Amino acid sequence: MLKPYIDLRVVTASIPIFIFFLVIFIRGELQKKVWKITLNPDTIVAVNFAGLGKTFQHLYHEFDGYITSILPNEYNEYEFLFLRKAGKRTLVISEFYHRNYDEMKSIIEKKCIFLGEEKFNLGRELKFSLL
Repeated sequence: MLKPYIDLRVVTASIPIFIFFLVIFIRGELQKKVWKITLNPDTIVAVNFAGLGKTFQHLYHEFDGYITSILPNEYNEYEFLFLRKAGKRTLVISEFYHRNYDEMKSIIEKKCIFLGEEKFNLGRELKFSLL
């Protein structure tokens, strides 16, 4: 009977590649989805990298509107709300990252146009997070 053979050189070479892609993915999530958000009467102030990054200020009327998407998970489903400007996703508010998601969504619903719901697409989400 043959013993399984594992080439440790391949495993050792794969670890840095795995770590590189993991770091890129985490950076993308922090930059594009993990925001500290303040909703003011006329503006949204957003700071990426969980409140440690660059600050962006948007007027509600500058947005084309918002779309929602449901991210399925083994145990739960999370809703994501994407504010769009010039046809592109500009700001993400999510049930996964924001404890007060429902409160923020109700404010945005009153101030922005609902553009519909998008079906979850892993390829599109990875592209959004990484680019």
